[in-house]
Amino acid sequence: MNWKIMATSSSYDTESFSHPNERLGNHLKRVACNAIGAIDRVDAKFTIIESDLLRRAVALAAALHDLGKATTFFQNYLLTDEPFDNDLKAHAKLSAIVTRSLLSEMIKNSVQDPVLRFYLPLITFLSVKRHHGNLENIGDENYVLDKQREKEVLTKQLQSLNQNDLKLISHLVNETTGCEISLATLIQDFDIKRFTASIGIAFQTPKFNRLESNKKLEYYFLVLTIYSTLLYSDKRDVILGEKEFLLAGLPDNVVENYRKKLGFVDPGHGINSYKEKAYFGVLDQLDKTFEINKRIYSITLPTGLGKTLTSLKAALAIKEKLGDQYKLVFTIPFTSIIDQTYTIYSDIFETTRSDVLLKHHHLSEPVYKSGDDTLDVNQSEFMIETWDSNVVVTTFVQLFESLITNSKARLLKLPNLAHSIIILDEVQNIPYKYWRLINNTLKVFSSVYDVYFILLTATQPLIFTPGEEIDELVPEYKDYFKIFNRTKLFQHLDKPVDTIDELLDEIILFDQNNPNKNILVILNTRPNSMELFKLITTSFPDDELYYLSSSISPFERKIIIEQKIKKNKSKKRKILVSTQLIEAGVDISFDAVFREIALIDSILQSAGRANRYGKESSPAPCNYFSILKKS
Repeated sequence: MNWKIMATSSSYDTESFSHPNERLGNHLKRVACNAIGAIDRVDAKFTIIESDLLRRAVALAAALHDLGKATTFFQNYLLTDEPFDNDLKAHAKLSAIVTRSLLSEMIKNSVQDPVLRFYLPLITFLSVKRHHGNLENIGDENYVLDKQREKEVLTKQLQSLNQNDLKLISHLVNETTGCEISLATLIQDFDIKRFTASIGIAFQTPKFNRLESNKKLEYYFLVLTIYSTLLYSDKRDVILGEKEFLLAGLPDNVVENYRKKLGFVDPGHGINSYKEKAYFGVLDQLDKTFEINKRIYSITLPTGLGKTLTSLKAALAIKEKLGDQYKLVFTIPFTSIIDQTYTIYSDIFETTRSDVLLKHHHLSEPVYKSGDDTLDVNQSEFMIETWDSNVVVTTFVQLFESLITNSKARLLKLPNLAHSIIILDEVQNIPYKYWRLINNTLKVFSSVYDVYFILLTATQPLIFTPGEEIDELVPEYKDYFKIFNRTKLFQHLDKPVDTIDELLDEIILFDQNNPNKNILVILNTRPNSMELFKLITTSFPDDELYYLSSSISPFERKIIIEQKIKKNKSKKRKILVSTQLIEAGVDISFDAVFREIALIDSILQSAGRANRYGKESSPAPCNYFSILKKS
């Protein structure tokens, strides 16, 4: 969703320009209005700061973020070809210092909490100072004006600010924050020694350190909230101006219609009947257990039981309970399966309109379609990077690097993550070393930003404490695992395979007794997998041989999986050599698996690629060997 710009009650045609052909005052006005709309829409529920104060701080940062462009130094740089001094024409630090000084003055008598009274002006200072770059550590950033050259530059900049423009911008600050001030007076009275004395952080750090861990995390998200709102609002004005793109609503009953198309009205017997049972079981459990303040749920089901469709329906059911403003985000660990999921979703929603359904990863094509219009490259990139869509299909990396980051580019999307229902598919792929970080981050983020999470997997990791921090929507999930007899695991740890050549011998031996079995081989590293594939091409020249790893582009991987393996009707035996990217959610099935030993989650996920649909009369063999050494 986008936010309409507030009606301008008066003109802000300053004498200074922010960009060629753009008056500074009008730019500041639009950015401030964008920021107010964004922070109102986010409606963050912090316990450390009241919503109205946060709104005023954001509005102030937006209204003053380019104040430093009103110096003669910047105007000469922008509008003439005269030589310029880089330090004197710089605008961000000057803007940040004025913002910090003014906000400190605004809240000195109204905010009783000494931690907030000190850190809120500091956070707005950081946001304005770094609105053209990435965030830096607070401790480092707080040391400003500690060199004589910096003091001299600031003094000259303050003296060169356009006085007529300061009057207009003072009026803008009053209009957007309710604070009646004179910037000209503030700047005239500015004292560098008094300012540097007031920003000392040494006495504030112990107070902050005594806060509860959740409060500290809230301060972290307060930094990201103010910073990202300013970034979004500024860039939106530069790229979109006053253009408005309203998102189309989601069609009704999309999952039900899709299920009818697939024949689930009469599932019959076998695996489809279990899919049906799991599907309605999840919805019933959600009706029984869902509460507004319960924000993290899980769906644990065996491979092939329709977690993608079931989780989407569960997310839509939560959206129906909460309201139309909630968006859906489906996240996947690997780019290798993002196209597969996006294709399923586009079939379900019967559209490829970007404002309804958006695919985003680091290799996404910069094309955004809104209705019948395709936006230009810059506009498309902005809409995609900010996840401006009702449904987003993306990767773990894109999500987590937008929550745990100092990156300007990543944080652009944060305002659009508020009021989301986020599905984490194949969540077992999150490395153990990040579990505590993910646990703490998601709990605080979901509470502050009004977000719900659904974790999907066949092997649910203990990132959250069951029954306390997370609610399982398939409480009888163990019964589903007892139903299937699709695979049989063989561990060969007592028979070490020290080289790739020896593993090849094991595959050849298996082939002699099973000449028609399709084989999947999964190794932990690309060098070993490539070495084995070269050997297999020599040993099995008459078979259809395939190779997959992250060294192959997502486009090529999609062709290999969808066209050459899944839709290939050839009677020739297929052998696929891959790294672990094949394990997470790839809808593919083989008659036998050979896998290098790995963590238990990977072992079970690899078994999920064997006899996936339960069509074989006997269990498919899954063979596990000790860690390989390079030949």
